[in-house]
Amino acid sequence: MSHRSSALNQSFFFHPFEVAFYGAAGKTVLIERLLQRLSKRYKIGYFIQQKEDARARDIEQLRQSGAWMVFVNDPRGNILIYTDSSSELMHPPSILESNFFLLEGYSGRDVPTIVVLDEHVDILDNPGGFQRGNVIAYIGDLKGNIPTGKPHFRHEDTDGIERHVLSFFESRVKEIPLYGLVLAGGRSTRMNKDKSLLEYHGKSQAAYCFDLLSGYCDQVYVSSRAGQSYLSGHKILPQLHDTFLDIGPLGGILTAATKFPEAAWLVLACDLPFVDSRVIEKLVHNRNPFKMATAYRSARKNGQPEPLCVIYEPKARFRLLEFLGAGTDCPRRILSHSDVHLLELDAEFLLDNVNDPAECQKVIALLNKGPRSY
Repeated sequence: MSHRSSALNQSFFFHPFEVAFYGAAGKTVLIERLLQRLSKRYKIGYFIQQKEDARARDIEQLRQSGAWMVFVNDPRGNILIYTDSSSELMHPPSILESNFFLLEGYSGRDVPTIVVLDEHVDILDNPGGFQRGNVIAYIGDLKGNIPTGKPHFRHEDTDGIERHVLSFFESRVKEIPLYGLVLAGGRSTRMNKDKSLLEYHGKSQAAYCFDLLSGYCDQVYVSSRAGQSYLSGHKILPQLHDTFLDIGPLGGILTAATKFPEAAWLVLACDLPFVDSRVIEKLVHNRNPFKMATAYRSARKNGQPEPLCVIYEPKARFRLLEFLGAGTDCPRRILSHSDVHLLELDAEFLLDNVNDPAECQKVIALLNKGPRSY
């Protein structure tokens, strides 16, 4: 079940925002208190590894406490119990659809860990129980013998523990680079000219979008076909050529996400001429890194997410591959059945695309008259 491998290049086992609880009795009660608080704002997954069969009433108690998903590993195998599914596919929702993942009984792994101590502190002498370097806090009511160098909380300090867990997850967010991807590999069959070379703002759309994203991203790439490398609007820009072929925009997105799986991707299609810094600024400022993606809601598409001016989080790669494997290569449809943070557009037309010469000339005329004309 581990996601930690050189092939995936991920630094987590189950979830990028995961914390394990290890140690003395009382862990489950503590987790239930945290679930009751966190579930008011977040979708929380819960994993428990038990030596005996999990009782249905224990699982139901966790669900009643607010767990969106409960994953139990018992001697008879893995049992996945979930409370909601935004997927139309005929299988359980992904663990990664949860915002956070709390683990109990998953000891001896390279996972961020909160250690619950008892009065004897025996677990500190158990070298196989957890890895000291992964401890992010200790919980216990002892007056002495508490290891130094890590935060320490009393059992009843639920407020402090909750703040510390959230602060830890937020620190993980700061480690995620934000890269930009300009989608410019379309065939432009209706336009009869490469849409990435059209000029609405005094330069090619590929260059305009590249410069626009460069103000917000650590690195920016143009997603294109290999045959476009020599084009004047492409050749001086960093490029990523599709390795997922013949699946439209999803191929460019997956190529980038596979090349740099540690990054979140701010994706912008080159055929959206009305997008400016205000549109990108709002998207970046309101980003929710704990969801699959942050996108605008489309009034023209019955409130569905706009898939080509969007921030995809690193974990979204697994979701995109999951749907692709089930035969779905439409980014809008995938986002519509995923946990996405949706924003409202300041004006409906801002994400209108241009597909043919007549539309192109109309847009150029509007842009030349200035913002008040459209």
